[in-house]
Amino acid sequence: MKRKYKKSLIYVLVLTLVGGIFTGGLMIKNSLQEEKNLQPVNDQVLEKVIPVLSENKKIIRPYTDSNVAILNSFYDYKSDNDEQLNSIIYYDNTYMQNTGNIYGTDNKFDVIAIADGEVIKVEDGNLFGKVVTVKHNDNLVSVYRFLETTSVTPNKTIKQGDKIGESGISNITDNTKYQLYFELLVHDSIVDAEDYYGKDINEI
Repeated sequence: MKRKYKKSLIYVLVLTLVGGIFTGGLMIKNSLQEEKNLQPVNDQVLEKVIPVLSENKKIIRPYTDSNVAILNSFYDYKSDNDEQLNSIIYYDNTYMQNTGNIYGTDNKFDVIAIADGEVIKVEDGNLFGKVVTVKHNDNLVSVYRFLETTSVTPNKTIKQGDKIGESGISNITDNTKYQLYFELLVHDSIVDAEDYYGKDINEI
């Protein structure tokens, strides 16, 4: 009786062991099969991942219309007399040194962001029209004046090339072209934007 009992116990143990091995094998096989099936999905996800760090971007002009030209240049005391005369604004019996570049053409044109940034101020006045100020980083701020319309609001995050607004007619210059009065501040100092187009924003 004891021998039969021992035999039965051995059979049960063997069957349990074999069953465990078989079940474990199936689980491993299924797991590997699931990994294999998921691989293409993972590849697709990886292809669509957007980098957390933004790519280096070069500063672009605040417009895309090829007909736009400089009407009044940034005032530079080192430039020759002709260039200095072109960078003087005469308004209300007063001569003012131009602290930016005035771009213009006969037709209205879109004004765009020179780089990624955040709109920190939108103003509207009789002298400069609608004015938008954008902070790009701690070292770079751009100001867009003479706008007839604006397409942004304060605290809005914008991307390079996004529309800021549309050019307008100036109240302080002596021509009737559609214009943009553009100022660029680097390390809190106003600079000639013409010297910065094409430069990497992270190097400023």
